[in-house]
Amino acid sequence: MKKFFTLLLLLVLFTASIYSQNVGDYQSFQSGNWNDVNTWSRWDGTQWVNPAPSAPTTALPSNVIHILGGHTVTVNVNITVDSVYVDSLGTVNINSGDTVFVQNTSTTTTGTNSLTINGTMTVNGVIKDTLLAGSTAGYGGTVTSGTNHILTFANGATYWHARDGGSIPTSTWDSTSTCLITGVVSTAPSNANQNFYNFTWDCPNQGSSVNLGWSGNTIGGTITCNNTKTSQFRWTNNNANGGNPITITIKGDVIVNNAAIMSPTSSGAALVYTINQSGNIYANGTSQLYVCGTSNTGAYVTWNVNGNISAASGALLKSSNSISRWKFNSGRNQTMDIGAPGVISSNVIFEVANGTTVQLTSPVTINRLVLTSGKIVSTATNLLTIGSTNSITGESSTAYVEGPMAHQCNTTGAQSFVYPIAKGGIYRPLTLSLTQSAATLSTYTAEMFNVAPTANNFPSTLDKVSTIRNYVISEGSGGSAFTAGAVTLSYDADDGVTDMANLRVAQGPAAGGGTWVDLGGTGSANTTGTILSTNAFTDLTTNTVFTLADNSGGSNVLPVELNSFSASINSVGVELTWSTATEVNNAGFEVQKMVNGSWTDLDFVSGDGNSNSAKSYSYIDKGALYGTYQYRLKQIDNDGTYKFSQVVEVNSLDQPLSYKIGNYPNPFNPATTIRFELPENTFVSISVYNMLGQKVATIVNQKMEKGIHEYSFNASSLASGVYIYQLNAGSKVLTQKMLLLK
Repeated sequence: MKKFFTLLLLLVLFTASIYSQNVGDYQSFQSGNWNDVNTWSRWDGTQWVNPAPSAPTTALPSNVIHILGGHTVTVNVNITVDSVYVDSLGTVNINSGDTVFVQNTSTTTTGTNSLTINGTMTVNGVIKDTLLAGSTAGYGGTVTSGTNHILTFANGATYWHARDGGSIPTSTWDSTSTCLITGVVSTAPSNANQNFYNFTWDCPNQGSSVNLGWSGNTIGGTITCNNTKTSQFRWTNNNANGGNPITITIKGDVIVNNAAIMSPTSSGAALVYTINQSGNIYANGTSQLYVCGTSNTGAYVTWNVNGNISAASGALLKSSNSISRWKFNSGRNQTMDIGAPGVISSNVIFEVANGTTVQLTSPVTINRLVLTSGKIVSTATNLLTIGSTNSITGESSTAYVEGPMAHQCNTTGAQSFVYPIAKGGIYRPLTLSLTQSAATLSTYTAEMFNVAPTANNFPSTLDKVSTIRNYVISEGSGGSAFTAGAVTLSYDADDGVTDMANLRVAQGPAAGGGTWVDLGGTGSANTTGTILSTNAFTDLTTNTVFTLADNSGGSNVLPVELNSFSASINSVGVELTWSTATEVNNAGFEVQKMVNGSWTDLDFVSGDGNSNSAKSYSYIDKGALYGTYQYRLKQIDNDGTYKFSQVVEVNSLDQPLSYKIGNYPNPFNPATTIRFELPENTFVSISVYNMLGQKVATIVNQKMEKGIHEYSFNASSLASGVYIYQLNAGSKVLTQKMLLLK
């Protein structure tokens, strides 16, 4: 122990001796608070005086503050320092709410390493690296750190870089800490390629674009860009990793407020950049957010977004080349909210991948769309439009648009537009080919519906149309330039195509009551294929409905026509009801339920075979409690062909609003399940009586919480017959009958 203290004393004496003292210099005398004079010694020209006359809370010209090894000094007030040294065994703790202003006290000469950390500094408050008011650029303070230092910005702490150039100290950035950059004018701070938590850029005097050289680093929280004046804040360039691919990970949001932010910028050889982001993107105000900030056609940026994208009406989402993209890649639900049609520039690619569902919460206009795996969900209100500089690729039965979509056209030549549309998970793409008489910007919208079209009269050349599916194609603004068109429809097993030679395309009015127009065509194959209309149509204003049709005398099967399909929650479970208008070769219906993202068979309900009259069916899913459920029907013909109904959803997330009781099965042998609902917490008694009024069983007799409950009742010891069961809950009494058949 004596040797240890001797070594420590020698270390302290040696450390103190390597710095020459000036009158007014400080060094720590012992551990303590920064504003306590007993913590400090002060050099008077001949010796160290303790306690010091005053604490060094304000920077003095040419004075040095030295924290010796073995001492811990706690900053408990706001202080301004010029030259501070923390020895390798020294410790400084900055309390939450307190700020250390690192500031050169001279306006004309460079400071002497304003804050040098060779020991340990833990920041719970703020370190601000700044310029002295009136000083010229380059004469600011700096925060530097030695090889074996420990500098930690703890939870909620901030490093505030309020100067041009300089260097960000190498640090550990704890959760919710922030690196705040406010003073950059023309030179980015060096040593920026670190793992940060929150990173905020707010430089109102920025006069040129700068980049931080990020590569392989992780931002644990949010990147916020508030101000870049008229320049850009750039994350990296092709030199950041020696010309090798660069990956940046962002675990939080990216928020851009009235500023310009560019992910990478490259001015040399082609380079691959990957940005993996877990949070959301927000482009607010008049901000500009670039997925790629270079015109170099070889710079390939993939920005994987696992959150949502939101952009205000005055913002711009841009790319300076045509191969970089934002990629929805979470494999779950994400949303896209775009404030105005012009927000997304023509170069930007959006890709949907990894089974992701992108829900549009506003109208969105995209010029370049890649569908790899997943879907975009649109509505008539939140419409997906592919712009006039259009490109859409990768569509398939696992990559499509669920709902309506539109294409813009502004040329007079022949154009062909693909609509990879689906409804209820059923994918049936179509292609619209058209010509315009003028280069007027026109919008053409298409949507598929899994129901029979409204009835129209048949011309002599057609004898029936599809009873399960139709398409609506309409022209919007500028559509008067439309002169002629053709449509290609697709079909699969459920469309009932058995005679491809006699398959046709029919066009008619959406309101019904008119006459179908025979657009001709021939199917490419039986069961699954496509058909191109051969008779040009010139009307997309009145006659907007298109569907498959059968040539008079043809033998294409008339599928089962569903009049209705609905779901509701009752006291026993979810009840599904449906009816058919006509049936041909109908073997029955497989009832399917969405379970953990996959359709699961529940039961089979036999059909009527052949019928020209309405038939009604029902099924109760007794395993469904309160919640949200999706169901569909798989209608199967006698020959094994099948088709799916539309999907119905029942949603009852609320607790019961009234008392209910029921049992299933009924009749039963020997057991049944008694199911009851309680709208409030109460004492519950449920008893079973025979027809003489004698109690034969008690099911429940206790206090219970509100909600839905089930109890099994086994009547193996009872004789066949009718029994009464009664619910008593508070002042409420409910009675039901059940039949035991042995």
